[in-house]
Amino acid sequence: SCSTINGEVCKFPFIYLGVTYNECISIDNDGVFWCALSFYDSEEAYLYDSCGNNCQITSTTLKRNKHQSCTTNGEVCKFPFIYSDVTYNECTSKENAGVLWCATSRYDTGEALDYGACGKSCRSQ
Repeated sequence: SCSTINGEVCKFPFIYLGVTYNECISIDNDGVFWCALSFYDSEEAYLYDSCGNNCQITSTTLKRNKHQSCTTNGEVCKFPFIYSDVTYNECTSKENAGVLWCATSRYDTGEALDYGACGKSCRSQ
């Protein structure tokens, strides 16, 4: 099993911003992996804590999370984000004249609030 740095058991699967996770994630936590300790009836994460060393982090998770700090001015991209009813897990050029961008902040619904131009390390969707 996977437990937090405080010894509490992580609960999987959990939902965060409409995406279901079966392992620790580092989204919106400055690169620190975390898991849900409890969730709403909808399985949306409610309480959470940092994952301990006994938690397995797969290469898929690392690949997905390594693209967070990727705007040209150093802002952290917030994935996933929603724009025009589409969920993006990577930078997009949607309605931006071919220039890749990502959300740097989101509304509680997951919709993009602020955004920035993606740097070269970002991948497009």
